[in-house]
Amino acid sequence: MPRFHTMPVALLAVFLLVAGTCVAAVPGPGTARAQMQAPQAGRFTAQTTRPSIVDFVAPRRDYVERNRRFTIFTIPGTPENGGVEYVAPGMDNALWLSQYYRGDIVELKPDGHGRTIEVPAPHYTQGITLGPDGNMWYVTYRSTIGRIAKDLSVTTYTDTTRDLGFSAITTGSDGNLWFWSFFTHTMYTATTAGVISALPADTLRLPVINLTLGPDKNVWFLTFDGAPGNGGDLVGFFPPAGKKFEAHVGILNEGWNIISGPGGLMWFPNPQKRSIDTVDPVTHELDVYSAGISGVPQQVIEGPDGNVYFTENGCRCGTGGPISAIGVLHDGIAEEYPTPIPFTILGIAVGSDGNIWFTDRYSNNVGRFAIR
Repeated sequence: MPRFHTMPVALLAVFLLVAGTCVAAVPGPGTARAQMQAPQAGRFTAQTTRPSIVDFVAPRRDYVERNRRFTIFTIPGTPENGGVEYVAPGMDNALWLSQYYRGDIVELKPDGHGRTIEVPAPHYTQGITLGPDGNMWYVTYRSTIGRIAKDLSVTTYTDTTRDLGFSAITTGSDGNLWFWSFFTHTMYTATTAGVISALPADTLRLPVINLTLGPDKNVWFLTFDGAPGNGGDLVGFFPPAGKKFEAHVGILNEGWNIISGPGGLMWFPNPQKRSIDTVDPVTHELDVYSAGISGVPQQVIEGPDGNVYFTENGCRCGTGGPISAIGVLHDGIAEEYPTPIPFTILGIAVGSDGNIWFTDRYSNNVGRFAIR
C-alpha cells in the first residue's frame, strides 16, 4: 500500500508518568525503560466443570448491499443480556463469541448452528483466543482466565484474593497465554497446563485493551481511554518473557484492537483521526490511511484476500444518516458498505467460510459480509 502520511520516529514522543517523574518516551532510540519489580502471582484456584450448554439454530436474514451479500444471525437471548465485544475463529471451524454482559461464550458455525456455553464465571467475559493447545481461552473482567476444551468442559483459574480485571489475551512467542490485568497493570502468562506467572509490574500504568503477537515475536498492545500522564492512548510492545521488561510507547490512539497484517506491519484503527494506522515493528514509523473513511473505525482484520477490513460506526455511506458499516482498504483507499440494519458494531474476524464476520456490542446480532 502507498504511504499517504509518514510520521518520523522523532515525532512520536509522549510523556509518561513513571514512578511520579515525568519522562519523555520515544519508540526506537528514545524508548522509555522503566525499572520494574516482580509482583506476586496471586493464589489462583483451578476448577473444572461441565457447564450447561444450549444448542440453537440462529434465525438469519439475507441482504444485498451494492452487490455484496450480508447475512444477519440473531443469537437467542434478550438484547440487554447479550452483546458481543470479542470474536475469534477457533475449534470446530466455528467462531467463538464472548458475551460481555451475560458472561457466556457462544460457538457459532457458518450455517447458523451454535451452542451457548454458560461458563462458571462472573459476567463480563472479555478477550477470547484459540490457544496453542487447540482449546479456547478467555478472560473475564474479574479475576478469571478460562479454558474451554474440545469436549466443552471448562477449567477456570481464578485469583481468589483480589479483583484483577483481565482485559485482553493472546498467545506469545513462548507458547504461553499472555493476558493483562487492567486493575493492577500487570502482565500475566499461563502455560496450557495452567501454571500462571506474573511478569514485572508496569509502573507506567497502561490500561491495555488488546494484545497480539507481532512478527518481531513481541507482544503488541493497544491502550484504551487514555493512559494516565501521557495525554492519549498508546500502541507499544512487550518483549518475550525472560528479557528485561521495557515499555515502548508513543502513538496517540483510541482504538479497540491491533493486528499483525499485510506488509509485516502492525495495523490498528484510530477513531480520533478516522483512519486506519500502521506502525513498522522494525523502524517504528507510523503511516495513516484515511482516504475514503467517513465514520469511526472500531476493529481491523486481514482478510483472506490480503486486504484489511474494519468495522465502523457513524459511516456517512448510507441513506438516512450515519450508520454502521464494513470497510475495506484497497491500495490504501477505503470502500464502505453500510450494514443492512443498524449495529453498534465492534468485533471483526475471518470465519472458516472465508468471509468477514462482525458483532454488535449491545444486541445479539452477528453479521457476515461476503467478500466473494
